[in-house]
Amino acid sequence: MQFDANWLQDCWDSRQFPQLTAEQWAWLIPRLRREQMLARLALRCQLLETPDLPDYARRHIQNACRLAHKQQMQVECEAELLQQLLADLPYCVFLKGAAYSLMSGALGQGRLYSDIDILVPQAQLTATEQALCLHGFIPDDIDPYDDRYYRRWSHEIPPLRHANRGTVLDVHHQIIPPISGRAPDLTRLLQNVRQTEQGFTVLSPEAMFLHSAIHLFCNEEIKHGWRDILDLCLMFEHPSQAPAPEKLLALATDTGFSLELALALRCVTELTKLALPEALNDWLDMQPTRPVLSWCFRQVLQPKLQQRWQVSLASFALTLRGHWLKMPLAILLKHTLYKLWRGGAAALIGDAALKAKKQQSN
Repeated sequence: MQFDANWLQDCWDSRQFPQLTAEQWAWLIPRLRREQMLARLALRCQLLETPDLPDYARRHIQNACRLAHKQQMQVECEAELLQQLLADLPYCVFLKGAAYSLMSGALGQGRLYSDIDILVPQAQLTATEQALCLHGFIPDDIDPYDDRYYRRWSHEIPPLRHANRGTVLDVHHQIIPPISGRAPDLTRLLQNVRQTEQGFTVLSPEAMFLHSAIHLFCNEEIKHGWRDILDLCLMFEHPSQAPAPEKLLALATDTGFSLELALALRCVTELTKLALPEALNDWLDMQPTRPVLSWCFRQVLQPKLQQRWQVSLASFALTLRGHWLKMPLAILLKHTLYKLWRGGAAALIGDAALKAKKQQSN
């Protein structure tokens, strides 16, 4: 059997796997783990209910589903604690994987994540960081340059890690680095929030789709592209939770991210069997096609079952584009030169020795 991206996408669309041998599962499972899709596919295709599933595959799938369930319970617990810690502040909006897990429906089923992302306005950023630090969330030991980079140029502060539980928290004050010159008025985005059944604040369907598209199509590194493109697909799968076309288009226009929305919609329809509403199809037909950019994204957003030169080339091109979008050329050159110098120095004398030398000079 020939395993490729189209075969795996067909399994997702049809919600069923053909019968595989233990050897075939042994080849496929590590690649699904790398894509962070083993539990998600297993739950969608109800693989654990398959009577002839080989024992090897069953054990790995059971463990993956247990991990996904554990993470979902963990994010719910952490979200309740965060709401209590930040109860005096006006906003605490959960983003990305954490938001998906806090919502009911297929979007959060089997979805893995590495940290919890929250969004707060710039005006309450200091109060938020102080409250979190008082309750055990402390920043990792990072280079002073990296700390300045986060605080001057980025859209988030340095990641915070809980001293006891190890939970990693990313506190955002924007959805894209302000230094890029494209950061939208956050009040426009915060007008598009809603409450989950448990009372957690997440973005509205339109803002959630647009933010996911921005995060995916403005990033310089795409680690789990297929997982992320399926996030976008699943947002349209249930009509009660799907973005309203008129609101989505208006929000993209107001915030200046029509290109990212067009790329997202085009890639979702080309890589999945999602049928878009007529209003979005009509709007998409009027947008520039950008064939080279679309080709690059299609390569990196497909399941990576095998090494292909096209993926390496597209990843390199999108890395350059992502850095170019992130900051002006002068700052980008300065940042790149520093990173090259620091990497070379760490290779010569060791990272620990370099940190000790900087501490002595400070």
